[in-house]
Amino acid sequence: LALRDEDLATLKSLVAQNPDLLKAKTEWKMALGLFYWPSGSTALHLAAAGMGGAEMLPYLLTQPVDLTARDRGGVTPLHITAIMEQPQNAQLLLDHGADPNMRAANDQTPLHHAALRNQLAIAEILLNAGADPTLQDGQGHTAMDWAVLRQNPAMVDLLVAHGMNMPADFTPPPAVDEPIPTNGDENPEHLLGAILNRDGTVRTPSTRSATQHGWARRQVVQTPASPILHTGLKFIDLMAPLARGGQNGIFTPLSGVGFVVTIGQMIYSMGARRERRRRGYTVWLMQESAMHRAEEQKLNWREAGVENEIIYVTSATKADMAAQQETVTTGLRIANQLQRNGHDVLLLIDAQLAEVEGVLPYLRSNAAVGPEAAVTTLINGHHTVGALPTCYAGLDALLTFDYNRAIYRLYPALDLVRSRSTLLERGLVSPVQQEVAAEVRRLLQRYDDLRPPMEQYKLTVDDLWYIEDDPNLATDINRARRLDRFFTQSFHGGEPYSGIAGQLIPLAETIASCQAILAGAVDEVPEEAFLYIGAIAEVKR
Repeated sequence: LALRDEDLATLKSLVAQNPDLLKAKTEWKMALGLFYWPSGSTALHLAAAGMGGAEMLPYLLTQPVDLTARDRGGVTPLHITAIMEQPQNAQLLLDHGADPNMRAANDQTPLHHAALRNQLAIAEILLNAGADPTLQDGQGHTAMDWAVLRQNPAMVDLLVAHGMNMPADFTPPPAVDEPIPTNGDENPEHLLGAILNRDGTVRTPSTRSATQHGWARRQVVQTPASPILHTGLKFIDLMAPLARGGQNGIFTPLSGVGFVVTIGQMIYSMGARRERRRRGYTVWLMQESAMHRAEEQKLNWREAGVENEIIYVTSATKADMAAQQETVTTGLRIANQLQRNGHDVLLLIDAQLAEVEGVLPYLRSNAAVGPEAAVTTLINGHHTVGALPTCYAGLDALLTFDYNRAIYRLYPALDLVRSRSTLLERGLVSPVQQEVAAEVRRLLQRYDDLRPPMEQYKLTVDDLWYIEDDPNLATDINRARRLDRFFTQSFHGGEPYSGIAGQLIPLAETIASCQAILAGAVDEVPEEAFLYIGAIAEVKR
């Protein structure tokens, strides 16, 4: 709490009374109270991440702290400075003896993290301190490989200046956005990364830098007037597509299922949208509380790499209905301005605001929707889908999570059976998607019925001796298990921890991949080969 509240005097007093606090690590239940409080972190990790104010890290470095301590994700304080964009803190740690070539659990060095997050200032600090750019991570990638994957020419040039060879096949990407016509409206793009009060005034300015603008990404191409808001997430786009311009919800009462990182990937995908070369945006309407503050949530989004992809509009703790409604009005005004300028917008709204009387009807009536751009609402909630408030009855798509998938590290841990979309139910998608999704759902439902005994007791289909009258059982379950693994996906926000490059997969590739699985084309391929791949072609290699 002293770190969170930037209370250096209290921290000094606590350390003087009990120096062992410097070795203490956050625990899971502690992490639930504060929105940014990674499990397994020491005070040095948190200070390196930017918590506690400018004086906190210099003080801790005068104490007997462990520069090599690792959090639950296996990263050290120096790694955290690259993930959390803290160049001054990186320099401080290096000046006090931190090893620039320390490896995380996935064998990534801080330089790998700086390269994959395009942190030029931190990369240069690390290189000047002796970071070795030739080191490979657990996937065989060097920092240069990550720079090329991210198509970041400035990072490539920096690494070349420090002795790496220019990649023969690297072509600098084209400009990300064309000039934005404003149609007489103020362009709200400068508000990305800023926290706004409910009346639209800036409470905390953006920290967005020029190097963060225009990350090259695999494009998520949005077909004009498509009923689907394409996210690049395989399961969502195929099986529970979000209604573009509609109202959708993502809910779970569970912790530890990857809820935040899944939303983070959806936010990331908005910036990868390319309709007429214009990116998408996210506007987040947030209901704050004493333990849920925008500044702390920004740290969470920073860790996911999307802090400056969002315009934050906040409603104060214990705000009355009028104040909450003003928050919604301000956020929608900004979203509609962006839509009029030709950009798709994800309007992410906390459930507490969505439940305010009249909010959802107001958004449905006033959110701008056009053939080339639309404002799409996504309610961010802690509910169980089976116990949703009545005001959510008309949502177009519902996403929820499955704790069993999280236990087996099958991420995103979305519930493959209960998540649904009215776009499929009403036949608003292509006939091919309709047919494939129906057959996939049939197999997944069948597997879901039998999964508890199979997973708990490590049974094969042949062990289910009591099911004797179904000659298709083995085939159905084997293909369902491959689909179950195929719907895992690597996320960009998880790269510093997994070491696996995040992917956005076009819907057409997902459909073709599922068709191959359903047709039995990959029946002989081991189930494990389907984990965290993109399209089915990656299985065959």
